[in-house]
Amino acid sequence: MGGIMPLIAGLCRGVQLEIVTRDASVIWERLRTGKVTALRSAPGIWANLMNYYKETISNLTPHVIEQYIRGVQNLHSAITSGGYLLPHVRRFWVDEMNLPMSMTYAGTEMGGPAIYRSSLHFPDEERRVGTPWPDVAVKLSGGDQGEILIKSPTLFLGYLDNSEATKAAFDEDGYFKTGDIGRWQDEEYILMGRTSDPNNHLTEQRVGILVRVKVSNEGRGESLCHQHDLTLERLREDLSHDLPLSMLPTIMHVLRDGEEIPKTLSDKVRRKDAVSKFFPVSGLELSPMVGKWDAEAFVV
Repeated sequence: MGGIMPLIAGLCRGVQLEIVTRDASVIWERLRTGKVTALRSAPGIWANLMNYYKETISNLTPHVIEQYIRGVQNLHSAITSGGYLLPHVRRFWVDEMNLPMSMTYAGTEMGGPAIYRSSLHFPDEERRVGTPWPDVAVKLSGGDQGEILIKSPTLFLGYLDNSEATKAAFDEDGYFKTGDIGRWQDEEYILMGRTSDPNNHLTEQRVGILVRVKVSNEGRGESLCHQHDLTLERLREDLSHDLPLSMLPTIMHVLRDGEEIPKTLSDKVRRKDAVSKFFPVSGLELSPMVGKWDAEAFVV
């Protein structure tokens, strides 16, 4: 029901709806007609549309390319739902196509959008989900920080034949427990992780990465890669083409000569030992040897 409710609401407002195949070529042809004024899809579809444009449409004649671009710019509403756009996908649509993108935070139990935001540039853009949808009440379990709790007119009543799970899904005021950790900042909600993450503890989630730099001389006596050339922001940029935002590293340790990753006899990484060895924490601070992602200084 979470996906069908917005469609029903649109029909009630007299909107003409069209559900099309996931085929990027079909969607682009519909956009080319100039008759599509709103497009809502999952992040993967937006990525597929971008790839099709770069691999196929961009090779056409300028006159034909302009028809597709006009079709995109004819959109009054472009929404991604069900997850974040990868940084390079967002940049393509917002910066290259000049298409304002919006995103909705929702879930099956919520029966429709709960939190919404337009595309605005923030250093930590990928974690911002916006402000409550009309008629939706949102609160955090700890005040300005905690689990995101939702109450809305379309909220589900409970799980079928599972009263125990239903009771556990709501707080004492009838708000649905989303399982997401967030905070209220700059007049909008920002995601911080999941309550199911044992390492979260209502703090920013850290994703560590160990990097070994290989130097190639190619017989010319000059190094083509230097350790100081590798930065965390550059690494995140490269990895963003293949990894979801939640998996992009926020801390980095570049392995030096002689440093080895702790492994078991079966060659599996001993994660706890690797964390304590390469990402040591003194009090609440990481070792100065660890590179840290500064979301306030860079736009991903």
